[in-house]
Amino acid sequence: MLSKDETAKLWKMIKPVGTGMLANWNGDFLQSRPMQLVQDDFSGSLYFFTHKSDTKVDEILHNREVNVAFSDPAKKTFVSISGVATLVSDKATIDTYWNDVVSAWFPEGKSSPDVALLKIDTYLAQYWDSPSSKLVQLYKIAKANIKDETPNMGENKKLG
Repeated sequence: MLSKDETAKLWKMIKPVGTGMLANWNGDFLQSRPMQLVQDDFSGSLYFFTHKSDTKVDEILHNREVNVAFSDPAKKTFVSISGVATLVSDKATIDTYWNDVVSAWFPEGKSSPDVALLKIDTYLAQYWDSPSSKLVQLYKIAKANIKDETPNMGENKKLG
């Protein structure tokens, strides 16, 4: 389980990105697809709306281990979250996360029997945070090459 400080650090990096690449095992190979976060805070679980009838739901119910990756190349931040997925279809949780953007994907509305959320409970996360500009990074790489060292490109940490 991640600490409060760890979840705050991750949320600071993933919230502005908003869209993560959800990877799961489909029975033959790993498959990824973009998924839009719908929550306003993060305490260790990620929420994404989905159609219950989507093939990814069946795949995930057979193998609940998933990964969600977030990338903000402009800010040089990258996050990888591993977790266990569950399907949530209770009305109260759907009401909590429902918004106008989500309604575009569900024309029958939030009471449709096909509406559900994927909840990803995080057990491991890793991030790379390099606040340096491209020019500074190139300088660090050149300097490291001259000194035969590995360049320090920012913070990298495993959580969980």
